Amino acid sequence: MRYVLCILFGGLFVYFTLDVSKQQLHEVWQVAYQKGYDDGSTVSRAEFYWSEERLRAECMLLHFNEDVKRKGR
Repeated sequence: MRYVLCILFGGLFVYFTLDVSKQQLHEVWQVAYQKGYDDGSTVSRAEFYWSEERLRAECMLLHFNEDVKRKGR
C-alpha cells in the first residue's frame, strides 16, 4: 500500500511540476519572440527606410547622371 501511495503522489507531483514549468516556458518563449520581433523590425526599418534627405540625394544623383548623358549628345 505504501508503494502505491508513493507512486501516486510521485506521479501527481511530477504532473503538476511539469504543468507549471510548461506554462512558464511558454511565457519565456513569448517574451523572447516579442523582443526579437521588435528588434528585427526596428533594424529593418532603420536599414530600409529612406529619409527625405536621402531621397533627395538619390534623385539628384539620378538626374546628374542623365544630365551628363544629355550634355554628351
